[in-house]
Amino acid sequence: MASIVEYPTLVRQALQEFGDLFANEPERQHFAEYLTGLMIAERKNVNSINREFIEATDQSCLNRWLTQVEWDVQALNDRRLQWLQRHPTTRYSSRGVIALDNTLIDHEGKLIEDVGWYWDHADQRYKIAHDYGIANYVCSSGAHYPIDWRVFVRLQDCLEAEFKNHT
Repeated sequence: MASIVEYPTLVRQALQEFGDLFANEPERQHFAEYLTGLMIAERKNVNSINREFIEATDQSCLNRWLTQVEWDVQALNDRRLQWLQRHPTTRYSSRGVIALDNTLIDHEGKLIEDVGWYWDHADQRYKIAHDYGIANYVCSSGAHYPIDWRVFVRLQDCLEAEFKNHT
């Protein structure tokens, strides 16, 4: 049931901080919808996020923004990290730690880009998943956040020269 009538305060702050990284108002709106949906929607897919809004556009608009519109992910991440440095509880310090995490995100279908069969050491079985390497910063305050990430691709899905074994 649709329940979102306005963006949360944190999303409105993010729009002020990062809005200039997007080309126009519709892109900024999709950015705000996506952030809000990631925080609120039970399922984190485009259709579920879109259904959470009282005044929603067709879900294909958000989907196109995520998959076809050119916006600089690295610039957004760099700005996000700069933003986090302004607050004492999330600022880098000599007592902070960088934790590396190799995470498998389960999927049902095999036709999703970069999805493949990967060995899950925790479950001791192969599963269909995305394989992510994530670097998290853990602050001395206990706050933590991702600082960088990579999607790992199976050897048979890329050129030999591009392949890096993450183990």
